[in-house]
Amino acid sequence: MTKDIKVEDQIGNHDLKLFRSTYLRYIALSKYLFASGEKAIYDINEIPKDNEFYQAAKATAKSLGVNWKKMTHEESNRVMLALLEDTYNAMAAVGDKSHLVVEVKLKIVK
Repeated sequence: MTKDIKVEDQIGNHDLKLFRSTYLRYIALSKYLFASGEKAIYDINEIPKDNEFYQAAKATAKSLGVNWKKMTHEESNRVMLALLEDTYNAMAAVGDKSHLVVEVKLKIVK
């Protein structure tokens, strides 16, 4: 994927750098959680401690009252969805959605 993100700012009150960073974080988290192959995780508590999403995932589990070490797969799914929701909401809160148009160019490399 290319990192070219064009944002049409019709009002002029958007923090475009913050929008870009939150958008890329949301994409990175989605890519990590839905990965396949040897890097794929089955449950959220399988994230390595050095992963950029580890602390946020652990904090989300705690806020939901889920035991990090003893969580079930269903609880893991709840934590994953809540983490995605938090990241999406952070991205959506950056600008006024009714006046912000984002154009993303994707490049698929095989």
